[in-house]
Amino acid sequence: MCPKNNKECFAKKKSQVQKKSIDKKSKNKNSINLTLENRYKNLFELTNDALFIISIDGIYLEVNQRASEILGYSIDELIGKSAFEFIASEDNSNAKNVLASLQQGKAFSLYERKFKRKNGEVFPAEINVSVVFDNDGKPAYIQSAVRDISGRKKIKSEQKRSEEKYRALFMLANDGIVVIDAETGIIVDANPEFERQTGRSKTELEKFRIWELRPLEQQDIAKEKFYEIVNMGAGFARNLNLMRPDDKITPIDFTSKVIKIHDKKYIESISRDISDFKQAEELLHKQKDELESFASTVAHDISGKLQIISLYNELISDSIYTEKISEQINDIVKFLNDLLFLAKEGEIIGKLESVNLNRMMVNIVEKVLTLQPTLEIKISNLPTIKADPQKLEQVFENLIMNVVKHAKATELEIYSKKEKDELFIYVKDNGLGMTKDMQEKIKRSWETNKYSTLGLMIAKKIVYAHKGKISFESEEGKGTLFVILFPK
Repeated sequence: MCPKNNKECFAKKKSQVQKKSIDKKSKNKNSINLTLENRYKNLFELTNDALFIISIDGIYLEVNQRASEILGYSIDELIGKSAFEFIASEDNSNAKNVLASLQQGKAFSLYERKFKRKNGEVFPAEINVSVVFDNDGKPAYIQSAVRDISGRKKIKSEQKRSEEKYRALFMLANDGIVVIDAETGIIVDANPEFERQTGRSKTELEKFRIWELRPLEQQDIAKEKFYEIVNMGAGFARNLNLMRPDDKITPIDFTSKVIKIHDKKYIESISRDISDFKQAEELLHKQKDELESFASTVAHDISGKLQIISLYNELISDSIYTEKISEQINDIVKFLNDLLFLAKEGEIIGKLESVNLNRMMVNIVEKVLTLQPTLEIKISNLPTIKADPQKLEQVFENLIMNVVKHAKATELEIYSKKEKDELFIYVKDNGLGMTKDMQEKIKRSWETNKYSTLGLMIAKKIVYAHKGKISFESEEGKGTLFVILFPK
């Protein structure tokens, strides 16, 4: 302690306290500076960007590990080297101009530059550069952050190639393609084929909502269908009409799907012109109508002549050939009726009624047994179904008569089975069966509609008209099984 009123002592003590305070502050400041320096050093080393400290004349003074990695050199190899050694030759001149501008204190925003790796590979990079000034305001050194953007460039290049490829397909497609704003229905893009179908240029189409291309009386329904597709994500429509400015109609099939472009919803639709198909279809119908009319006329004329022959045949009833002539006339008439039935288009079955299959089979069997009394026929409990009774009887009569005339069977079984929503009816015999060639012939005639087996062709046509199916299995020496499927 200082003696009382000893000013010199007090002054000395005060000086010591101040010194300690100054020393403490200096120590704290140095500690803070050291901490900040460590933090910046860590950031310098750990960042994903390549960082360069460059002298004002373009020499690398310091680089981080990432700079070493992207250029392919060690840190020691880079320090002391000119920055221009690592810049692609085509960018060297521009890089020197940038350095000259930086030396004069000019600032630069983010820009791109091509660098060269140790292995000679050139890669694009994004550069952020700035000048650090000394206390006198003069440029001291340059700091630069470099980011390798070769991956980004590659993705963009692939996207561009993909877009160009899609655009080429879009423009050259044989079908019309149109892109529509999903919110408003306004057309935003269309290819040349859609322009042709609508009779309007792309510029003209961009003024229309898609449903406004339809005939006026169909536009409300078309608008509802459009927003239904927006909600469902996809849709299609057949046999639509596009109205052209000259009031001509283009018939089309339309398939649509919701797509996203930059998070905005659009509908991409493919429009197929079916004008040629419609014309061919109309011509085919016309030809079939003419053929049916011709067949009907010929059959009518032949039937008339057969009736005359039948009358003459009755006049010579004492002839031993009278019965055979009558049988042949009846066979020819039936043959003509079968041909007319197969040639007939449109509705070939009449009103559907409840048909008791058990009763129907009994009636058919009674006719058959007169031709082959020794045939043992077993009919299991068959259901009642909705069908055209006359046509359905024709089916089973054809199948059973085939057994009598060709199979030489001793047993015939008719039974049914129900499975879920389907009814199966089986007609099974133990006769000769069919050869593989005959089976192929029947199946081929069913597929091609070439009339090689009239009875079975008629059976198939009637069954299909009832929305059913018919098939068979056969093995020589073991018999044949016909299976008829009807929906319940």
